[in-house]
Amino acid sequence: MSEDTVAGFERKYGIELPGSYRSFITTVSSGGAGPAYGLYEFGSSAWLRWQEDLHLLAVPFPHTGPFLPSPDRSVCAEHAPGEEDFSPCWFTGSLVIAEIGCGSFHRLVVTGPRRGEVWTDDLGCGHVLSPGADFYDWYMQWLTGHR
Repeated sequence: MSEDTVAGFERKYGIELPGSYRSFITTVSSGGAGPAYGLYEFGSSAWLRWQEDLHLLAVPFPHTGPFLPSPDRSVCAEHAPGEEDFSPCWFTGSLVIAEIGCGSFHRLVVTGPRRGEVWTDDLGCGHVLSPGADFYDWYMQWLTGHR
């Protein structure tokens, strides 16, 4: 991916992609081989299909630890507890970068305290959204076969 394309995306959405991911897509590959079903190509139609509202990228990712929706507490001020039902407010500040399968994904946190980490989004299967390693470490674990 060209430096100009990535910089344009960052300007448009008011963010800076985490360094390890930015470096990967500008020097190695914009997508392809990787964990699960591989990395979505940055900016492709398949990649865009799975993104939440891209204008919410500048809003910090709301989680610092595992998240499972609860009828007792909400994630954002716009919703009462239990009203959210897969609301984009659960995923602000993150991009889907790979599909695991069966409605589960890997998300890269681009804003907030967990910036740069790849989280496992298994909410579609009734499981948790859980933190993971920095993009570089996450990708290298897959590449080298180490977990």
